[in-house]
Amino acid sequence: MLSTEKTLSEVIEILRLRGYTEDFNLLEENISYKIGGEKVNLSDIVIDKIYRFTGLNDLEDEAILYAMRNQKDGAKGIFVNGYGTYSDSVSNSIIEQIAVNEDDKDDWTIEIWIRMTELENVLQQRNIKPTAMRLLVVEKLLKQQYAISHKELAEQFENADNVTLFRTLKTFLEHKLIHTIDDGTGVVKYALCQSGCSCNPSEQHTHFHCSQCKRTFCLTDAEIPSINLPQNFKLEGINLVLKGRCDRCN
Repeated sequence: MLSTEKTLSEVIEILRLRGYTEDFNLLEENISYKIGGEKVNLSDIVIDKIYRFTGLNDLEDEAILYAMRNQKDGAKGIFVNGYGTYSDSVSNSIIEQIAVNEDDKDDWTIEIWIRMTELENVLQQRNIKPTAMRLLVVEKLLKQQYAISHKELAEQFENADNVTLFRTLKTFLEHKLIHTIDDGTGVVKYALCQSGCSCNPSEQHTHFHCSQCKRTFCLTDAEIPSINLPQNFKLEGINLVLKGRCDRCN
C-alpha cells in the first residue's frame, strides 16, 4: 500500500491518464462496472495499486483507492473505499474477493507525477492555470510532430467535451502557447509555439503542407523572408505555406 501526499482527485486523474477509466465502484450494485453490462467474475479482477489517503483536517477524508484491472477483457478502473471505521461493509466484501498484484518497487505513478509537474511548468510559463483538461491537451500537443485540427485532437480523447476542448485551445492561443495555421485545406490547424515566442510577425516561421498525407509541419528553422511593404501599410500577420511531399511520402 502506498501512502501519498497527493489528493484523491489528483491520483484519480493520474490513474485516468494511465488508462484506469472505469468506475469499479459500480460492482457494489450491479456486479459490473458498466450499467447494464455483463456480470463480472471477481476472480478475473486483480488490484494493481493501492493508495491510502489520510484526512489532515477531517477523519472522514480518509480513504483507500484501488487501481484494478480485469484480466479477461483488459478493462482498467478505480475503486474507492473508506478507511478504518469509515469503510463500507459491501465494499470490503468485494475487495476481499479480489487478488492483489501490487509491486511497490515498480511505482509507475511516480513517473506520471514527474511528467505532470513538467506539463504544469509548461503551462505556468505562459501564465496558464493548470487544469486536468489543459494538462491532457498540452501533453498531446507536445507529442505531435505535425499540426493538428480540433477534430483530430478530439479523436484522441475517449470522452472529450468539445466545448471544453475548444475553450482550452482558445486559452492557449490567448496566452501564445500555440499558434494557428491556415494551410489552405479550409481546416484550422494548431501547433505549439517555441519557448519565448510572442507570435509577432518577425518571429513567425514557414509551414509545409504535404499533398500526399495532408499533414502540415512547422519549419521553425525556415524564417519567413523580409518583405518591404508600401508606405502606410502595416503588417499584422504572415502565413507562408510550402506545398509538396514530406519525407515519409516522398
